[in-house]
Amino acid sequence: MTLDEMIAEFDRIGNLSYADPNSPTWEKIATENRLANRQDLHAFMLLESILPYSDERGRDMVCSAEHYQIWLDVDIEDLADKISSAQISELVACGVFYDSDVSSLGMFV
Repeated sequence: MTLDEMIAEFDRIGNLSYADPNSPTWEKIATENRLANRQDLHAFMLLESILPYSDERGRDMVCSAEHYQIWLDVDIEDLADKISSAQISELVACGVFYDSDVSSLGMFV
């Protein structure tokens, strides 16, 4: 998908009401499909599986933090080329959102 399509999908899924049966929740991710037992770790591992980090020096997934929010070190344009709507739904279920103020994925902590 394009970057604009990915952003629109994050917005669409992220704005679903909890009462909506299509609203993503952690409980809807089958236990056998979870990459970790913690939502934040599952999100990090899912992002790593979609877009593996290739720098041998290594870097943290969290690239910035402020008060109650973190931002994730993921190349947004490369991610848009590879991510599916189902994966976006899974990330949203783990608390990941697209932060248009900084053009990055973020999470509240």
